[in-house]
Order: sequence, then structure tokens, then C-alpha cells
Amino acid sequence: MIEKGIQLTDSGRIDEGMILINQAIALDPSDPEKIHLRAQIYAAIGKYKEAILDYKEAIVLKNDVYQYHYNLANAFYETKQYEQGINYYSSAQILNPYDSDIYTNRGRLYMLTSLNKLAYY
Repeated sequence: MIEKGIQLTDSGRIDEGMILINQAIALDPSDPEKIHLRAQIYAAIGKYKEAILDYKEAIVLKNDVYQYHYNLANAFYETKQYEQGINYYSSAQILNPYDSDIYTNRGRLYMLTSLNKLAYY
């Protein structure tokens, strides 16, 4: 079911794919990977409010996956919630200190806030 939903969304049939993904989540609402997948689709189509809710839910279910934190931070960036984005880039960095994109993106957000002096550290 989830694979078919991914195939449909990848081929541009977003609504049909989301129906299958939502059904898969309904069958196992404690699976953070499925919720994260739905969040990624929401983000890809510009539905950042929904993406943020799903990213947060995935983190509640499994807090140690840096991609969940990183993608949530990206969604906060897209919605101009920069300080929240900084917080989630920081938590992603703790979970994976070797991803240079985390540092770059967090620095970019520092530059967009009153915390811009921290961008250099």
C-alpha cells in the first residue's frame, strides 16, 4: 500500500497517493517513517503547516532520527519561523554532527534573525 502510494505521488498523482499513504498510517499510526513520508510529500507540495505537524509527530514517536529534525527545520525555514528552525537544526546536529548541510542551514537562519552573530561559530 505504501509503495503504491509513493509510486502515485512520484508520478504526479498526489491525491491518489496520499489516500493510500493515509490508509497505511491509519493501519499503523505509530510508524514514524510513514508519518515522515507524508510530511515530506506535504512539504514538496508547499503544505508546510501539515508537514510541520507530521514532522513533529514523527519526532514524538522516534526522537533519534536526525532527518526528522532536519526536515522539520527546513519546513520552519520555509514558513519563516527561523528561531524554531535553528532549534531543530541544532537537535539534528547533535544526532548527526557530520552533516555539513545542518551547519550551513543553521548559519543561514542565524543570519536572518537577531542572532546573526552566532552564524560565525
